[in-house]
Amino acid sequence: MPPSTEHDLLAPTGDLAAVPDRMATVAALFGLSTVDPAAAVVVTGPVAVEAADVASADYVLLPGVLSWVDEHEREHVIAAAARAARSGGLVSLPFLALPGGHADGVARRVAREAVVNLDERASAASAREPTPQERAAAAVARLRLVARTAGATPHGHQMTLAADRYERLDPQRLLDELLGGTVEAFRLRHVAERCAEHGLHYVGDLLPAQLWQHRLPAKLAATVRDRAPESAIDRQQLVDDLTGTEVHASLFVKSDQPPRPDPSAEGLTVHVRQHANAATAEGMVRADAVSAPVAQVLREHDHDSVTTAEIAEELERPLADVEAAVLAMYAHELARIDLAPSSAPDPDPVS
Repeated sequence: MPPSTEHDLLAPTGDLAAVPDRMATVAALFGLSTVDPAAAVVVTGPVAVEAADVASADYVLLPGVLSWVDEHEREHVIAAAARAARSGGLVSLPFLALPGGHADGVARRVAREAVVNLDERASAASAREPTPQERAAAAVARLRLVARTAGATPHGHQMTLAADRYERLDPQRLLDELLGGTVEAFRLRHVAERCAEHGLHYVGDLLPAQLWQHRLPAKLAATVRDRAPESAIDRQQLVDDLTGTEVHASLFVKSDQPPRPDPSAEGLTVHVRQHANAATAEGMVRADAVSAPVAQVLREHDHDSVTTAEIAEELERPLADVEAAVLAMYAHELARIDLAPSSAPDPDPVS
């Protein structure tokens, strides 16, 4: 199974236990009835989904699938998920997103070539086969070289982000991602349309989408808030296009009609409970270590007038750590919010 590239925030190869709770939390904000995850039928992975009884599952989780299978298998997986989900059941479909996925694809090709070059040199010299650690190190080193050469350019920034993420992955997991078969990114609209054909309607995303406020300059973030289209798909696609979103952890519901509009005034926000934060333990430790200085910077800049990239530069911390810290703070603050469908969450809960 290919690994997730969601900055390890939904950890499909790690702790999946919290994901159904997060799915229920997000769904409740749209007025959807849900089953207590503790007593629910939860089906995880394509094999289990294929074997599930028709209309039996309350929660269907398919991490690390859509972007890593060919088109025929992709359609089959979506159809199987729709078949397994009961009416009103929830389906989680993470995937690599566009436009940000373009840059991720470039980084993947650069890193893959470094691994292939290392293998070829070893073979030509009749030397021992490089270890997974050596091959992963070669991939990261190539990305660092490209980033240094590109300097303070968008390309250099993307290569740095990729190197930071690859460096944290288990070497074998990284190699599976780099050297695996199909890897394809999609626009959210494309995935939502394919799912709708099978009766799965887009609800929202399971990662706190308010993070876009810290990726966009304040004026542009205000423009998004003021001009966001009514359609949930169109709203999220607008944010994707403006922020260069790389990954989605999208939530769908099995129903005859799409869910009603987001009850909050900020139609782009997604809310999670603190205990539903499915970040890896390692990621949360890193987030905890950087959260205090990040919070201080946010206070100094009145929260929404600074981007995560600017915070990372000011603190001389990896961007992935800063974003993990912001996500953790959102989860902590949003734990205090009444999750009744009629509630109107604070649009800027970070403090």
